Amino acid sequence: MDKKDKRSQSPEIDFYANSFPAKGKPLTKQRLLKSTLRQQISSLSEKWTNFRSTWKENHAWPVFYSTLVANILSLNFGIALGYAAPAIPDLQTDNEVTSINDTSIVFSAMVPFGAMVSGPITGVLLDALGRHMALMFCAIPFTVGWLLIMLTRLTNGAGFLPLLYIGRFFTGVGIGYSNGAVPCYVAEVSPSALRGLFVGLFGICVAAGILLIQLVGIIPGAVYYWLPIVPLTTLIIFAILMGLTTKETPRWLQRTRRIKGARLVLEWLRGKDYDVDKEQREIAEQISCERKENYLQQLKHRSAYYPLLLGCCLTSFQQLSGINAVTFYSQVIFSEAKGIGDNADIISTICVGGSQVVGACALLLLVDKFGRRRLLLLNGTLMCVSAASMGLYYIFNSKPYCDPDNDENSGCVHALVPIAIISIIVYTFGFASAWGALPYLVTAELLPLHIRGSGIGTVTFTGWLSSTILLLSFEPYQEAVNPWGAFFTFSFIMFCAVVFVYKFIPETKGKSLEEIQQHFFRRKKKNLNVVELETEPVSLTRFHRSDICNKSITSFDGIPPLQETTL
Repeated sequence: MDKKDKRSQSPEIDFYANSFPAKGKPLTKQRLLKSTLRQQISSLSEKWTNFRSTWKENHAWPVFYSTLVANILSLNFGIALGYAAPAIPDLQTDNEVTSINDTSIVFSAMVPFGAMVSGPITGVLLDALGRHMALMFCAIPFTVGWLLIMLTRLTNGAGFLPLLYIGRFFTGVGIGYSNGAVPCYVAEVSPSALRGLFVGLFGICVAAGILLIQLVGIIPGAVYYWLPIVPLTTLIIFAILMGLTTKETPRWLQRTRRIKGARLVLEWLRGKDYDVDKEQREIAEQISCERKENYLQQLKHRSAYYPLLLGCCLTSFQQLSGINAVTFYSQVIFSEAKGIGDNADIISTICVGGSQVVGACALLLLVDKFGRRRLLLLNGTLMCVSAASMGLYYIFNSKPYCDPDNDENSGCVHALVPIAIISIIVYTFGFASAWGALPYLVTAELLPLHIRGSGIGTVTFTGWLSSTILLLSFEPYQEAVNPWGAFFTFSFIMFCAVVFVYKFIPETKGKSLEEIQQHFFRRKKKNLNVVELETEPVSLTRFHRSDICNKSITSFDGIPPLQETTL
């Protein structure tokens, strides 16, 4: 059989020949490649057309603007997180500061400690002041903290470190407020079809803040007490735009019986051609299920405590993954890695900051296509593998495997450096493209409206408590088990996180906040692993309010179905 006959008998050629007729010309691999490329371009064009249509249908520009303004706080969030990386080496080389070398752990841990303290207060502010005013309030602790850090240069002797720590504490308080308030605000103003896209901006701004402060930190002459000028400038812009050009969320307005105000905000957010009455009815039905009980009494009910427990677990896994330890000590980790040398600050900035920005942009593109649950599973696996790879790097980088003083083994040092860099890049990319923003997005989606503010405060407290414990124990634990032991611990934690998401977290992509709540109004059927929400929501308008609030929506486990009423 000649070559022509072999080609005609190839199943791959036959398949593509049916899909793409040759039109009188022999089918070659080059033509197959061109046809496949045209098909991919056509698919991307169709997706872009669908996205533009969805954007236009949801009148998304006002939502996008409100989200962008709110996320200026997220930029400050990232700056406060990334500030320690350029500041600690600068403080350690300052001749007037001699005691910071022994207290760098406290310097780093004051941020998560402040965020932990502000967590419960965040819930109170969100419910009492509203989502919009709570966001405005977030700028106050940030401003106080950065001003105190700038004033440390004017103090001498014993007053220096306390003022520095207090400033770090207040920036942590601002992080705690914004960590809960920004996702809650964005989730409530966004349409369900684009909610993942808009909440994904939170992660991008946090990552951009970390990269921004680290890039400014490597500029010659940039010192720790002048770096706060950058975040203070962004806070001024935020206060002006947020106070004058954005509005309260319609769900909070309607919950506080400001029906006309909620309608006006919905018309501004969705456009005058949108069916505002339908969304207001859905919100009203959800509000009708609220129990007139305090926060602790509401937690007796499964529809409240179960999503709250899921949110607390997600944020704990997020912080225990070790990302803040890697961010705060990135320059230290890279400077101790043999073979990197004097370029540790530049390499750590590019690796940690750059990969987080790229990962956050990837989250923005993928979250509404692949869903929250799938991204958490995939990126959790990436983080698990890369943390284990970093642990292996430290094993082989230690004596007697690679001794830089031994000429016979010195080549091993340079061979292992790419492993460390690639591992950190994959690790931070995996975090930024899922675990950075999605735990708070999923929590804001799962929590019922009547405990959303207080619940987010509890979840924020739990997450930052985990971060505080991790940062305070990171260096002692690393000394006890060696660096490779610490990274293997992070790998095991992420393995547990992947198992947890697979077993317990439902998919919320494309569901309205009211539809998501119905998932927790029913009991889980025995021996049934529920991971997807029901496609068709149960109609609430046909049933008694008391029946709905008693969660008698399904007939699982012998619970009788609801009875229809005649109005």
